[in-house]
Parts: sequence; C-alpha cells; structure tokens
Amino acid sequence: KDDYRNLLGVREGLVAGMGIPELLVPGTLVWYRQQLKNQPDSPVYHRARVVSNVNEDGTLCVSILSRGVPPQHDMEEVIKANVEALLLANDGSVADMTTLTHLHEPGVVWNLEARYTQGDIYTNTGSILIAVNPFRPIPRLFTPDVLAHYSRGAANAGITTAKGHKSRSPQQHLGGEDLRPHVYNMACKAYHQMLRDGSGQAILITGESGAGKTETSKLIMRCLANLGGQGGAPVDGPRTLADAPTAEQQLQQQQQQGCEVHCSVEQKVLESNPLLEAFGNAKTLRNDNSSRFGKYVEIGFSSFGRLEGAAVRTYLLERSRVVHVAPGERTFHAFYQLCAGATEVERTKWHLGSASDFLLLNQSGCYQLPSMDDALEYKRTRHAMTSV
Repeated sequence: KDDYRNLLGVREGLVAGMGIPELLVPGTLVWYRQQLKNQPDSPVYHRARVVSNVNEDGTLCVSILSRGVPPQHDMEEVIKANVEALLLANDGSVADMTTLTHLHEPGVVWNLEARYTQGDIYTNTGSILIAVNPFRPIPRLFTPDVLAHYSRGAANAGITTAKGHKSRSPQQHLGGEDLRPHVYNMACKAYHQMLRDGSGQAILITGESGAGKTETSKLIMRCLANLGGQGGAPVDGPRTLADAPTAEQQLQQQQQQGCEVHCSVEQKVLESNPLLEAFGNAKTLRNDNSSRFGKYVEIGFSSFGRLEGAAVRTYLLERSRVVHVAPGERTFHAFYQLCAGATEVERTKWHLGSASDFLLLNQSGCYQLPSMDDALEYKRTRHAMTSV
C-alpha cells in the first residue's frame, strides 16, 4: 500500500506533503478526506470545492459536491477542513487514466464512476483495460458492427508484417480518430501485435467474483475468432443491433447450417464456451453465472493470421458443489438445463422430473434464474457437444 501511494506521488494522502497548499484558492476542486472513528484505515473521500483562502492555522472552508467515495450522506454542505486532509481533484473524466493530472485513489475511483454514469464501462490505464460490470445487458456495445469497427480500425495504419501482410497499428486509429476503450480493441491489438512481431501474445483477465471475467473472455474469443476466420479480415454479418438475430435464432441458424457434420475451427472455438459454462459455472450469492474453476485458453494462428485451433485447460474445479449447495445458490448449470430442456422421450428414458424433485438440486431452494433460460441453454449445450 505504501509503495502504491509513493507511485501515485501521494505521501500519506496529504497535499501538505506535496508542497501545494498555495494552490488551494477559492474555486479549486479538491477531495476532502473524512476519517471515520470506527474505520481508521478506511477513510471516506468527498469531492468538494474550495470556498475560502487558507487560514493561518492551516484550515479553509470547502463545499461538498458529491456523496463521497465510498458513499456517505452525513456531511454538511460547507465544512471547515485542514489542508492536510485535502487532495487536488481533476476537472473531468478521461478515457486513459495515465493522462490524469492528479493521480490518486479517489481520483481513479471517481473517474471510473463518472465514465460509468456516462455509459462508458471501459477505461484504459496505459496498456491495461479496466471494465466496470454493468450487471445488465448493453447490446449496443457488442453488435457485429461494433466488432467490425474495431477489426478494421488499425488496418488503415499500414503496418506490414514479416510476411508482407498489412497489420494494425497499436494506436488503433479509424479515420484518423482514436478508438474508445473497448475489450475488442484489446483483442485486436494482441492479434496484430502477434502478426507484426511473429510471437505469441497473452491476455490476462482477472477480477473478483462477479466482475465479468467470464463474459470478457467470451468477448475476446469472439473477436479473435472473427479476426482469424478470414485471416484478419472482419467476417461478414449483420451490421446493426436491429439486424442481429436473437440467441434462439442464432442457435436455429447454426443447426440449419449442418454444423453437426462440419464446423469451422472458429465455430468450434466459440462452441466450447457453452460446454465449459454448463459443467463449470453455477449461481452464487454474488453472481448468477460464476465460473467455479480456472481456465487457460490457447488459440493458435497461422503465420497469415488464420485461426487453426485452440486448447482449453481447466483447473481447481469446485467439486464440492456437486454434493452440497448453499442456500440461495445452485450447483452446476448442466443439472438444471437437463431438467428444464430434456424432451419427453429423454425424460421417460432417464426418469427425469423437475429440479425440485432431486435432493442434489433442492437443498438451496433456488431452481430458476431470471437472467437465464435453462431450456434454451440445454439446446445450446447439446449443440455444442455435437459441434466440438
């Protein structure tokens, strides 16, 4: 923690140690640090504006502008504060936090929150992409048209690979304009860096439970499969959200195309996700689709950027969930999918009933999820078994 503070240039979080009390003039945006008696190691920061000059005793008056980080509501509108309890604040949010003028903990958190309220769930920190889970679908961010937008973006930069193929600039320009932070942008950078340097690339996806790691990994795999499906050219598809098929329509289209007989490599790579989720994901108290295992995915490409294959290694599966489920949670999705989606013939053959009929599933009292159609997911899982 001390190293982190030193890295940010904030010693003990005090502006006095930074030698800038003279900058605290009326109108200056600041963060006021409130020290809670019951939480001495967890101060609360409030965004405020200086409304008076600094007094001889090192105090001044500030007007509280925001609810604080973390939220607090027991503050006066105008308060008297010590200079040592203030940090300079940034005027507005930025897409890349390495460009923040004042870089410290409350400034970072506020920047993420400000962008989130504007509908921007992605923010860069140099080469790192931070994603704030919206806990709701935002289809407009992930339409095929958006994917093609990022896929084409850096091709205009004109970097040539060792094989003479045009790769994409790390700057990811499109029509002379920088692309907004996005998970597709991260995947495209890794793909074209691989082509340019002729070496493997690694993308690490990390975060606490419910942060969105599973969905992010699926989005990256979708983007890489798209790029590798045509040797780096965007795959044709619906251009807007209105043109995009629903999940059930996509499944019907895949079945009609005879994927059981022959599936492309990129289709097989994407079809591995429903299988992994069915037998490795479950509902927890914090997350309806929590991965109860670790996953390491290797995707192989030719020297021309064509997708050639993939390998998935799993580890640390939470096997105890098979025999015991905590209240309010579920065991692995596959059991509920089978009970909800099996045909009448399968129900008779396998003596299936509803999920509540089985001791394995009725321990927690949770059978259905509002965010998941188990019957449709069962069809996806069965289709994936045939495809992969």
